[in-house]
Amino acid sequence: NYDLKNRLIHLQLEGRIEQKNLNITTTINGEEHTIDIPITEPPIVPIALADFLAFRQFKAGEMLNLPLFDPMSMTNEVVIIRIIGLETITIGDKDFEALHYQMRKNNITLDGWIDYQGNTLREEGMYGIVMQKEFEDE
Repeated sequence: NYDLKNRLIHLQLEGRIEQKNLNITTTINGEEHTIDIPITEPPIVPIALADFLAFRQFKAGEMLNLPLFDPMSMTNEVVIIRIIGLETITIGDKDFEALHYQMRKNNITLDGWIDYQGNTLREEGMYGIVMQKEFEDE
């Protein structure tokens, strides 16, 4: 479930899997709409991808084809995940053991590093855009 509220809009999303459909109800400022999206397998929402990867044991070089739900287009899109392996990365003056993976979607590759708890430590995307976890003491 998702709930976003600001001074202009109140958006709520709720999703359920019913048989071979993803049932999504959107409510915008009190007006409700429901759509059913046919699926062949349960999707993974983007925010849960790091948890999905962190709590499984993968081998370096392993490839995964995962159905990732795109909330903008309301469709499942298959992404290819390649497990690079465990690496030590440095953020500030701290070293972290991290699982390095590459995600490929629509000919765009993203490199990500997550810790054992499923926290994203670093992501490197197209055009050199980098997102990195920061800590209060830095």
